[in-house]
Amino acid sequence: MKRLSVVIATCLVTAGCAYRPDAVDMVRIVDTPADLRICKRLEDVSGPVATTRSFGGFTRAMLAQTVAVGGTDLLLEPLNADWSVVRGVAYSCPINDRDGW
Repeated sequence: MKRLSVVIATCLVTAGCAYRPDAVDMVRIVDTPADLRICKRLEDVSGPVATTRSFGGFTRAMLAQTVAVGGTDLLLEPLNADWSVVRGVAYSCPINDRDGW
């Protein structure tokens, strides 16, 4: 029984070490330019996008484009007051200076 516990514990520990997040998962999404005050603006990664049910797919594409241009952060910039349409802008921020990260 003790040997089984050791085997299970070893498997759990090694399985936890094997996880590597995608580069896309490391991009921080922000909704205010104040969060990017020390960052470098890279480029727009989307045109106007409606925040409808399919917005998740657009967000994933914006994140991938942010990684492709070397960005660390994605600003979702509202193009109207009710946030029904946004634009994605990629930024490069010093990792050690990102608020809360």
